[in-house]
Amino acid sequence: MHQSPKSDDSTNLQKQIRQLRAFLEASTKLTSTFDLKILMSDILSTAVEVLEVENSSLWLLEVETGELVIDISVREIEEENLQYRLKLGEGIAGKVAQTGEPLVFQSSEGNMSRAMLCIPLKARPIQGLDEDTETNIVGVIEMIHRENQQFSSEDVELIQAFANLAAVAINNQRLFEDVEDALYTVRTLADAIDIKDPITYGHSRRVTELTLAIYDEMEGIPSERRYLELASLLHDVGKIGIREEVLMKPGSLTPEEFEHIQEHPAIGYHLLKRHRFLQKIVPSVLYNQERYDGKGYPKGLKGDEIPLSARIIAVADAFDAMTNDRPYRKAMGIQEALDEIVGNSGTQFDPKVVGAFLRALEKGKVKPSRREGEMYYVEKLDE
Repeated sequence: MHQSPKSDDSTNLQKQIRQLRAFLEASTKLTSTFDLKILMSDILSTAVEVLEVENSSLWLLEVETGELVIDISVREIEEENLQYRLKLGEGIAGKVAQTGEPLVFQSSEGNMSRAMLCIPLKARPIQGLDEDTETNIVGVIEMIHRENQQFSSEDVELIQAFANLAAVAINNQRLFEDVEDALYTVRTLADAIDIKDPITYGHSRRVTELTLAIYDEMEGIPSERRYLELASLLHDVGKIGIREEVLMKPGSLTPEEFEHIQEHPAIGYHLLKRHRFLQKIVPSVLYNQERYDGKGYPKGLKGDEIPLSARIIAVADAFDAMTNDRPYRKAMGIQEALDEIVGNSGTQFDPKVVGAFLRALEKGKVKPSRREGEMYYVEKLDE
């Protein structure tokens, strides 16, 4: 019996409602687990069920090899194909990964016809981490329809929506892994700094307190406080590569020893540059020993050529170094150190940063006080 147009509209509406419900259900799973395998399997299974396709596979792009590998398959697929690999440009999925464009392909064997749909998974740049990175392909969703069926334009749009969910899941996993890796690296390196140079134990933490107090007094600068905190914590990380007899020397350094200690910003740069999450703090670590007048190191940068974060750390670093004991001298008094900072404004230090430092002092955001043999500046909230 032929269905009326009204009946067809009702059927289509019910189908759309069912698809929308399935999509929303898959969306809610994004926040339910960080297990990418489980999440991707759920998203893929939901899409297969809604579209009533024969089977579906998720191909992920391996960074190391540059090859696509089947990571998850749903329904009817030979076990030996689970480890199948494709190079970029090879096969339908390989072409989609290479071009970044969806592709519908029709295949025929005898009287049987099947349709294949491949949708690229495009990972968006992570805000605050890699905005300069172009959107990149991280995988491909492949779907094969049942015999003698085709993919409609609506099917393609729906699978694209599911592919976007999958890309979000991969982005979330990437960010989670990057943060975990970065935090582990920061903790390890911070501990290594303190072990390497016990006389300046706590220096990096105190410089971080001062740096953030200065930053909070500056106007019209990018909101990158978290990166500045990491940068100041690791500003001296390169000292891990400096010989202990030079770090601990109680007297004046020889020209050769001074050249050696000047290597620590570059050493810090090489330690951090490979960590994607830490790449934004690399300039701060590399250039915090530059001077505003261009007479610093390692590059002799001048004025605004020096990253603002490095100029802020330079003031905080110098003030802490002067007000705490060092192997080669006793600590200065607070006023004497302040006079040095102000006296070198415009030569060693950025005047704007010095001004922000003085405002932080005037407002009581920096309160020098000696506890447990160390000079502290920013009181903890619970004290």
